[in-house]
Amino acid sequence: MDFSTFSLSNVSVVERTVYNLRSMTINLEVVTLSFKEFLDSRLEWDAALQKSKDNHIFLTWEWLSSWWKHYGNKRKFLMVIIKDGGKILAAAPLMSSRYKLYGLELRKIEFIATPASDYHSFLLTEKKPEYVKMMLEFAAHLAVEWDCIELREIPDDGETASILRNISKEPFKFSERIQNMCPYISLPSNFKDYLLRLSSGFRHNLRRYDRKLRRDYKLDFRLCNDIDTLYDDMKAFFDLHQKRRQSQEQPGLFTNQRFRDFHLDV
Repeated sequence: MDFSTFSLSNVSVVERTVYNLRSMTINLEVVTLSFKEFLDSRLEWDAALQKSKDNHIFLTWEWLSSWWKHYGNKRKFLMVIIKDGGKILAAAPLMSSRYKLYGLELRKIEFIATPASDYHSFLLTEKKPEYVKMMLEFAAHLAVEWDCIELREIPDDGETASILRNISKEPFKFSERIQNMCPYISLPSNFKDYLLRLSSGFRHNLRRYDRKLRRDYKLDFRLCNDIDTLYDDMKAFFDLHQKRRQSQEQPGLFTNQRFRDFHLDV
């Protein structure tokens, strides 16, 4: 799977401050939520996400709220949503960030949780390119001062990438680039069928390693799905990760307490 970055440059002032589209059958409103309002909108967000064309863990209320709680400092929260009678139809989980590039300041609009999320997308209950354009223009106006909109790690086969390639580009300059390649495999329903897909040599090595582990240690496999033991399980995971990285003379990600706290919170 490919992951794309879409960049939009600021070439004109977006003067529209609010959309209010009314007709006999529809009443759309484009608004922004504060972080507190987003925290209070969990039920509405979850209901919309279930209908979204792109639905993944990095678009959940839990992931976005936890990341902002730990990393939102010095950034501007730009959660733009389109509502119809109080129901969320679309959402752009964005933020405004500032970076230093060769001694110069770069003001950027990007997805919340960049670069922690493996992939990003808009929440879209319907395939409506105009929703995406409205939300981007609205976010650009709210941010006031910005140099570019950079939307990174968008799955190439997702609804968000498809819409961004086809929306009207004005008032932005628009470009796309392939950022990462992400190999993946489709998993069967059970481990036995998965093993049959592997080469005989690979299966032989797996059995050999399994025997060695069982000979030298007390080996057991279990799901970490008990909330009462979750903290201890996560701590064990952090410690194992650190020991592995340190054996390779690398610092490891979990030396950072804020990084640990974020993953415990999620």
